[in-house]
This record gives sequence, C-alpha cells and structure tokens, in this order.
Amino acid sequence: MSGNPNIVDFDFVDSRVEQSRDPGDAAYGFVVGSSLCGEVEMTSVKQVIDHILKNLKPNQKIGVLRIFDHGDSVAQEFGSDDVSHMDLLDRAGKKSVWRQQFLRLNGRFDKDGYIHLAGCKVGQAKDLLMEISKLTGTRVFAATGMQSAARWNTGQYVMADAAWSQKRYKFDTDRPSSSSHRSGIALPMDERVPLFRPMDFAERKLKYARKQAVLEVSKVFDMLRQIK
Repeated sequence: MSGNPNIVDFDFVDSRVEQSRDPGDAAYGFVVGSSLCGEVEMTSVKQVIDHILKNLKPNQKIGVLRIFDHGDSVAQEFGSDDVSHMDLLDRAGKKSVWRQQFLRLNGRFDKDGYIHLAGCKVGQAKDLLMEISKLTGTRVFAATGMQSAARWNTGQYVMADAAWSQKRYKFDTDRPSSSSHRSGIALPMDERVPLFRPMDFAERKLKYARKQAVLEVSKVFDMLRQIK
C-alpha cells in the first residue's frame, strides 16, 4: 500500500484451502499463492492477530489486512474459525473470545488503513462488517458477490466505517471501488490486480514441502525415542 517502512501490509490465506482436494479450492489457493508475496498461512482468528502483533514494531501501523478464505452472506472464515456478527457479541454474561481478539488490533491501523475480507458474499453481512470495524477502529471492505482469488467480485464492494458513523455503509461509491465504473471489475480501494508470478508460487511451495519434511522427520525421531 505504501513505501513507508512504518506501514506494514498483511496477507493471510487459509492453509486448508491451499491443501484442499477440491478442484475449486485448489485453483483458488493456486491463484492466491501465485499473486501474493509473503502471505501467511491462517488457522484461526487468534493466530492471525498473534502474528500481526508479534511482527509489528512499536512505531509501525497496519496498512492493509487481507483475509483470503471462504465466506457467505452471514460469516467470514478465518481458518477453522467461522465468524458471524453474533459470535462477536458478549451475551448472557459470557464474553466473546473472538471479540477480545479483534479489540487487540484497535489503534494499530494507519489512518488510511483498512481490512479486506475476501470471502464470497461477505459484503452482504452488514452487521459483521460494522462490528469488526468498530472493534478494530478501521474501515472494512468486502464483496457482495462471488469473490475471486484475483480480488475481482461479481457484485459490488462495500465499506463499513464505524468510526465515522454507526450507520455508514456505502455501496461501491467513491473510494471503495471507483475502477468498477470504468471496467466492471471491483477492487477495494483501487488495489491493483495482482500479477501472476509462477516462480514465487513454486518457491513458496518448495519451502512448505521442506517444512513438512522436517516435521515428518521429527515425528520419526520422537517415535524412536519412545521405543528406547
């Protein structure tokens, strides 16, 4: 988003999508992995936020936080966590664990920063977007239609901005996606269409394979120790 070293972007991809046997999921994971550099495998809300806060220096702010995972008109997945609006509310004397996690990001975003929830139809979950915006203190973008790995969507992009007004929820106007009026392609905050980089994809997959091999070898040694 910026050449400023004090502004850091984060891209998270559900590890289950990348390893899925479903052809659609596999294709999605392939395109996402090929068009991003330095993305992090995502397993849960807590893992996402732990990673961000661990890697942010005291003087740094978040520029863009992108979440690539499945979604629908009610919820957005964060790895194995399927988060809806109701999941972020404290109810019947019981505090929401996920609500407390999102609150940890409040005050950590740059003034021009935002969250992009890249799940299909999540833009229809207005209450969810507004609640996440309220908790994190930044704007939240999402697609109302089917969301592709290249960040195109078949509907519109919407923006929830709880800091400006509790009722602000804009459909595809001004900054959320001005490019869509010219090309029919909706991209949040006029993000560039990601380039396809097969070498990046191959290198990332090789690193992942090495990591898995090390884990398997470690398991074998653990088993041998137990036999002794």
